[in-house]
Amino acid sequence: MMSSRANCAILVLLIAGTTFLPGCASKKAANAPVKNATIVVEGRHRGGTPATINIFRNRGEYNVMLMQGNKVVRHFEIGIGGEQRGPERHLIDMDLARDLSSLGLRTFGLDDFDTPNDTLYIIPYIADPIAIEDEEYGLTLVVTD
Repeated sequence: MMSSRANCAILVLLIAGTTFLPGCASKKAANAPVKNATIVVEGRHRGGTPATINIFRNRGEYNVMLMQGNKVVRHFEIGIGGEQRGPERHLIDMDLARDLSSLGLRTFGLDDFDTPNDTLYIIPYIADPIAIEDEEYGLTLVVTD
């Protein structure tokens, strides 16, 4: 039979293990290598990832794709001015109004946007310049009017 002191020691080790192990896993994920992909904006090749590219909505550039070979791994649909503003849009605005990056822009990750699947990301129209960061592919989209 184990003593109560031994039981306490085992309990402390179990708690410590569950506390520190998830932190180790998240650090490893944060340092994961960036995947390479070809950047295509409105059908034109714009280089490869990792990269920062500017998207100008008033010039009609509003579809951005990341390709690996012939496969689309990301498709960003960037909204243009004049879109309908429903209740969902108001909630998105409230959520998106919080961040600033080192670029001095409101900056968002992919988790901030609606997506019907793991490839297509719907970026609503936002009047201010914004930055969208895709950490997996090392892409920063700077979207301005």
